[in-house]
Amino acid sequence: MVVDRFNFGLVGLGWFGKYHADVLFNLPQVNLTAVCDLKENLVSEFGEKYRVKYRYTDYMDLMENPEIQVVDVVTTEESHFEVASEALKHGKHVFIEKPITTKVSDAEALVSQARKSGLIMMVGHILRFDVRYAYLKEEIDKGNLGELIHIYCRRNSISSWFGQWVRLNTFLNTAIHDIDLILWYSKDKVERVYAEQRFFKGIRNPDVGCAILSMSKGTTCILENVWHLPDKIPFRYSHDYRLEVIGSRAAAEINVQPVLSLWTEDGMICPELFYWPRLYGNIVGALSEELRHFVHCLSTRRQSDIIKPEESIEALRVAYAIVESAETGKVVEVRK
Repeated sequence: MVVDRFNFGLVGLGWFGKYHADVLFNLPQVNLTAVCDLKENLVSEFGEKYRVKYRYTDYMDLMENPEIQVVDVVTTEESHFEVASEALKHGKHVFIEKPITTKVSDAEALVSQARKSGLIMMVGHILRFDVRYAYLKEEIDKGNLGELIHIYCRRNSISSWFGQWVRLNTFLNTAIHDIDLILWYSKDKVERVYAEQRFFKGIRNPDVGCAILSMSKGTTCILENVWHLPDKIPFRYSHDYRLEVIGSRAAAEINVQPVLSLWTEDGMICPELFYWPRLYGNIVGALSEELRHFVHCLSTRRQSDIIKPEESIEALRVAYAIVESAETGKVVEVRK
C-alpha cells in the first residue's frame, strides 16, 4: 500500500506550537516542511531543531508556497479566521486549534468555504482524543448511563497562568472545552444559559466564570472556571478539572487525581500523562492521537467523523450566549 506523505506548514510557534511541531515532526506521514511566526528567533530555533526547509515570518509567504499541502494553525485566537481562510483560498487543507474563530459569523463563513473547496478542515478539540473522555462517550452512547440528567464541569487554573490567556474571555477559551463535551455527550442543543463573571484581577476579561446551561431534552449543566489556584499546586500543568455525568441508570466522574506522584525535596510533582507526555523521547497522548487522526482524514480524503467543523460552530455559539448572559445578568436563549 502506498502511504501518502503530506507537507505541513505550521503557523504559530508559541507555547502550544512547540508541541504541535514535535508531534508533526515524528508522524510518519508528515513532512514538517515550513514554519512561520512573527518572532524571527522562534522561526530560527524551530527551523534548526526540526530541520525545516522553509522558514517564514509572514504567513502569506507560506501560503504562496506550492509545496505546502496542509496548514496547521496554532496562532492567537483572533487570527484563526484570517490564517485559515487564506490557507483554504490557496488550496491547502487546514487544522485549526480551538476555538475555530472568535466570531460565529467568521466560523460559519470558514466552514462554508471549506465545504465548497472540498478541502479537509478539522478543529482541535483535544478532549475528544483523551482516552478518559472518549471512553465515557462510548459508555453514554451504549446507553449504560441511561438518560442524561446532569453534567458538571470544572476547569480551574493557577493564578499566574491568567496573564497568558487574558486575551480571550474564559468562556471562549477554557470553558469551550467543556461546552464541546456537553454537546458531544448529550447529542442535544443548549436552549438557554445563565452566567455570572467576576474581575478580581481588574483587567479586561473575567478571571471567574460560572454558568448554568439548560438542554432541550431537560439535561441541566454547570460550568465553572476560576483562575485563582495557588501557583505551587503539585500538578505540572496547573489545572484542577472535574467532570461529573449523572444519568438515570449510572453516574461517571473524571477528575484531576494524578496517576503518578513523585515526592521530591521540592515537594510533590504530578506529571501530565494524558495530553502530551513523552514516551521514549516522542510525544504521545491526546494531542498525538488528534493530529494522527487528522492525517488519517487527509489520507482517506474524508472529513473527520469524530469532530465536525459544524460542532465547533455550535460550541462557539453557546460560549457567546454565556458571555452575553454574564455581561447582561439575564437568561439568554441560544439562537442559531
